[in-house]
Amino acid sequence: MPFPPGGSTDTLARSVGAKMQEKLGQTVVVDNRPGAGSNIAAEMAAKAPADGHHLLLSSGSHSLAPSIYPKLGYDLMRDFAHITQLVDAPMVLVANAQ
Repeated sequence: MPFPPGGSTDTLARSVGAKMQEKLGQTVVVDNRPGAGSNIAAEMAAKAPADGHHLLLSSGSHSLAPSIYPKLGYDLMRDFAHITQLVDAPMVLVANAQ
């Protein structure tokens, strides 16, 4: 989880994690690793064993990272496989009318 506990993304991860735990019959842990525009958690997930037991709940910041940070500890296209979209959260850009 690339965001701190208590926010909307964390709440979503815990909700999905609880359902996964129920369906899989094994413990699911949400490990919050906020910071660096979600790159700390993303790098940890990229370097975790590819055993199906490590997942990253990412957001738009994850897809923007290669454009913003020249030296990432992971390759967005090579190190991750998209599973599903959990939420569609529209964003709005606003400015002072004057």
